[in-house]
Amino acid sequence: SEELEKVRGDAVLDLFKNNAYAQLLVLNDLHWVDDESLKIVDRLQNELSGKTLLLSNYRDTDIKKEYEEKLIGEKVLLKELDKDGVKGMVRHKISNANESLNSFVFEQSKGVPLYVRELINLLLEEQKVSENGELVGSVDKIPRDVRSVIESRFSKLDKDSQILLSFASSMMEETFSKDLVAGIANHVAKCSSIYDKLENLIKKDFL
Repeated sequence: SEELEKVRGDAVLDLFKNNAYAQLLVLNDLHWVDDESLKIVDRLQNELSGKTLLLSNYRDTDIKKEYEEKLIGEKVLLKELDKDGVKGMVRHKISNANESLNSFVFEQSKGVPLYVRELINLLLEEQKVSENGELVGSVDKIPRDVRSVIESRFSKLDKDSQILLSFASSMMEETFSKDLVAGIANHVAKCSSIYDKLENLIKKDFL
C-alpha cells in the first residue's frame, strides 16, 4: 500500500538525513531496481541534505529507460577496457597467457570487466587453457554474453554450493561472515560440508 511505502521510505531516510557529518551513500546495481525501490531512490535524491554525496551505478544496457530517466545528477560513462587492460586481467589469473588467449578474451568480452573475469574463470574450469597459457580445444560453445557465462558456471556447481551462493548473494553487505552464511544455510537447507564448499566458492571466484 502507499502508506506502507511511505513508512518504508521514511525509515530509510531517517538512517541518513539526520547525520551531522558528511557522508557517502553508494547504491549498487540500480539496473535491478523495481518500482518500489525506485521511489525510495527518488526520495534519497531529492530529500537528503547537501552533506550527502549519493553515488549510484548501473548497466545502461539492462536498466529500464523510464527508470534511468528518473535518476538525476551528473552521469559518468565507464568505458570498456582496452586490449592492454584486458591483458592485465587475464595475466592476473594466467601469468603465462599468450597473445592468442589474450586476443580471444578481448574479442569475446568486448572489454567488459565482469565478462572478462567470468570468461577467464570459465575457460579455466573447462580446461580450455594449457599449462603453457595457450587456448586449447573448441571454444564454439562458449557463451556469447556475461549472463550466460555466469549461468553456465553456476549450473556446474553441486546443489549445496548453489544454495550457499544464493544465500550469500542475498546478503545486504558487500562483505559478510562465513559463519553467518553457513549458519543460515545449515538451518534452512541442511547443507553438508558447508565450510569446505564456501572455501571452494571463494577459490572459484564466485565469492
